[in-house]
Amino acid sequence: MNENDWYKINLEKLTESHNIELSEREAREQKARIEVFLHELTGLCKKYDIYIKGCGCCGSPWLEDFKTGKQYDNLTITESGYEVDD
Repeated sequence: MNENDWYKINLEKLTESHNIELSEREAREQKARIEVFLHELTGLCKKYDIYIKGCGCCGSPWLEDFKTGKQYDNLTITESGYEVDD
């Protein structure tokens, strides 16, 4: 699977997971915005070798540092941004 296939598969999962009715134009704009976000996120993950993962049953996110193998649980969003428990 190449990088473009990965983007397309994940973009479809993201847009299908929300039952939001959008006009055709709004849907195209949303897909384009998500596609750009995923592209930039992929670059950021590759740059730092840290990836966002999630639980298969509950979807709880965590960070995984591929260089050290360390997993940072309890990824949360606060007013100031993302935080993790060490």
